[in-house]
Amino acid sequence: MSASLRLGRVWGVPVRVHWSFWLVVLWAAGEGFRWGGGWRGSVFAAGAVLLLFVCVALHELGHALAARGLRVEVRGITLLPIGGLAQIEGLSQTGWRELVIALAGPAVNFVLALVLGDLFLALWGPSLVEGFFRSPDTVLAGILRSIFNGANLIALMAYLTTANLLLAVLNLIPAFPMDGGRVLRALLSLALPFHTATRIAARTGQGLALLSIVPFLLPNSPFQSPAGVMVAVLVFLGATLEDRLAQRRRRLAARRVGEVAFARQMTVVSVGERLGTAMERVLGAPRHDLPVLSAGRLVGVLRRDDLLRAIQRGEGDAPVESVMRTAYPTVQMGDTLQQVQHLMTTTGFATLPVLDGESLVGVIHLQTVQQMQKE
Repeated sequence: MSASLRLGRVWGVPVRVHWSFWLVVLWAAGEGFRWGGGWRGSVFAAGAVLLLFVCVALHELGHALAARGLRVEVRGITLLPIGGLAQIEGLSQTGWRELVIALAGPAVNFVLALVLGDLFLALWGPSLVEGFFRSPDTVLAGILRSIFNGANLIALMAYLTTANLLLAVLNLIPAFPMDGGRVLRALLSLALPFHTATRIAARTGQGLALLSIVPFLLPNSPFQSPAGVMVAVLVFLGATLEDRLAQRRRRLAARRVGEVAFARQMTVVSVGERLGTAMERVLGAPRHDLPVLSAGRLVGVLRRDDLLRAIQRGEGDAPVESVMRTAYPTVQMGDTLQQVQHLMTTTGFATLPVLDGESLVGVIHLQTVQQMQKE
């Protein structure tokens, strides 16, 4: 069972929501009731959180549409309790592309803040803005009280305006996993190798995370906050992970299929062979799918799951060609392991035939690629 529920497509981009997201909505509804708003406050507060996540989804959609405009593959958007995630595959290690994609998300929030802010000022007037600059904590506390009490739509508009400004500004902090970390890496990669730019951006993010954690821990500090400490830790870990991923990609990009110990001694089946006989071969090679040959030429791939389903249906006497895949990815001896990993990720094949020209010379497994990442 998937942990995410698919909501639909927006401009062709699949949008999903993680099951844990609804816990945030329930928390907001409970807070609205607890603050004295009753059922009206519960509904209003839950609605405010849902609208906030609509803004988060639009932020991620900005990334996704910018990526598609640059012909970078987008797998979808997933909404999580801590924000959103645009799943962008195969992002080219080209500075200007990453720069455009990274800036697109905060740009959406700036536009939303501008539109909502204009409406808010038209309805409430500039007096509240003047009060905000004199005492921002008092004004923000009043806005939140109004939200949880289910008071009025003007307070909701003020809340969404402020939230979009914060989403834009905080995401531009030059620290992974925020967009600002990617902006910094993109700018650095215009003059430096991608992995070097990533390391500098990651170290910058780690340093900012360590500095920001201090006021959250100091005794008698007005900024003491367990949530603040947790955010700083997540930023530090996010920067560390990004650096590790970049170094792994670098190792894979430096190795070619012909240089690694791919499986030259492989199990194959012929196109006219019975599925029952092929099943015996699969049991002897349970880790991977089987290449299908006809007159010594590769003509398909017999996936282990397809074979098992056919056997369960009682089709053991049927020929291999009845269930083999005729559309399948292959790799050449000169391809990099990074290209192999990308093919495996995007196609779902954990075993790929290795060709030398048009001749089958072996297969390469996902486990081999994963091992090369660590070396």
